[in-house]
Amino acid sequence: MTDTPIPVGAVHQNSRPGWTVYACPEDASLFLDRAGLWAALMDHALTCEPCRRTAQGPGCAVARTLHDSHRGAPEAGR
Repeated sequence: MTDTPIPVGAVHQNSRPGWTVYACPEDASLFLDRAGLWAALMDHALTCEPCRRTAQGPGCAVARTLHDSHRGAPEAGR
């Protein structure tokens, strides 16, 4: 359980509505590639007050986790 879910995927169905799949920030890197982690970080920063108030890097623990995961993720094509 987490207070800060990160969307990592979607389930599509033909006969019923689909749903979004979420993960905690620490596990988001298991489901997202480098570009997906960057998008999750930017999406988080838009709604997080501490992150919006700083231009010096991640402004909260969730942003730091996503930022570190992004930096450690392999680049596409490798």
